[in-house]
Amino acid sequence: MIEPLFSEVIRVQDGVLCHPELHAARMDRTARHFWGGTAGDRLAELAVPADLRTGRVKCRIVYGAERFEVTYAAYVPRTVHTLSLAQDDTLEYAYKYLDRGALNRLHDRVAADEVLIVRRGLLIDTSYTNIVLEDAAGDRFTPAEPLLRGTMRERLLREGWITERVIRADRLGDYRCIHLINAMLDPGEVVVPVEAVLH
Repeated sequence: MIEPLFSEVIRVQDGVLCHPELHAARMDRTARHFWGGTAGDRLAELAVPADLRTGRVKCRIVYGAERFEVTYAAYVPRTVHTLSLAQDDTLEYAYKYLDRGALNRLHDRVAADEVLIVRRGLLIDTSYTNIVLEDAAGDRFTPAEPLLRGTMRERLLREGWITERVIRADRLGDYRCIHLINAMLDPGEVVVPVEAVLH
């Protein structure tokens, strides 16, 4: 049997890991489920290279029961101006697998910069971020059933900045814009107006 591999991306700001406890908890949930162990404790071993201790840096970990590899790189946000609805009722990605084949195939089917995934009529995520939909009143909602429960999403829920809601794809017009968020992206950094969502 081939060992499943997973990835974890942690933001490093000016040489400091951001919210490592949230990443450690997710890694431990994954490890318990797949091989009955832990993985989050390995974050204590991380040492940010001296030449990458200024600004925003991406720390990427590839791990499994017998593997733990870490790379660091300066972070450059993707440019996203358009989203395209992509339907897949069977897509599952509750754990952050290294293999993103199914997500990449969705992306390959559209002409937009990124896919906005629809599962059983509900908006869930893009291929690489959680989503936050903002309405005209400035209220912010994230899908109650996301593709992946991201660490930024979890933190914003705890802080009360966003609220979970079941969001039907056919009610997209109830909102004015979509924030793309993940460990590397704060709300407001990549924002797509709903008029830029291709159907």
